[in-house]
Amino acid sequence: MIAAHGVSKRFGRRQVIDGLEAEVATGRITALVGPNGAGKTTFLKVLLGLVRPDAGCVAVDGHALDGSAAYRAAIGYMPQIARFPAYASGRDLLDLLRALRGGTEEPDLSLAEAFGLGDGLDRPVGVLSGGMRQKVNAVLA
Repeated sequence: MIAAHGVSKRFGRRQVIDGLEAEVATGRITALVGPNGAGKTTFLKVLLGLVRPDAGCVAVDGHALDGSAAYRAAIGYMPQIARFPAYASGRDLLDLLRALRGGTEEPDLSLAEAFGLGDGLDRPVGVLSGGMRQKVNAVLA
């Protein structure tokens, strides 16, 4: 479950998020909908730990977003345009994410198999086609 209580964020004079209250049950597909500048992307960045809220708290599966690896293991994110080091392979990136999330077990590659990535995970992402990079991105999420 994702829970946000009283989340606020300001950039300079602009109040981007003001007292957001939200709960999303585990396994639910949820859309953030609103006009440009409504704070959708900022909230996602708060959820990912990329931006700190000025007020309020956010928790994933009961783990506060405090920079620890506990909540990172429960969350995945697939940006529209991913920027990975061109020389890194998909497998290198999986290893990096596993370390960031505090995991020790081998990654589940069933999605890579379903996508037919073959040796795509072992090739530098910079040489992959756009579609193959998106598949690697989905496996990483």
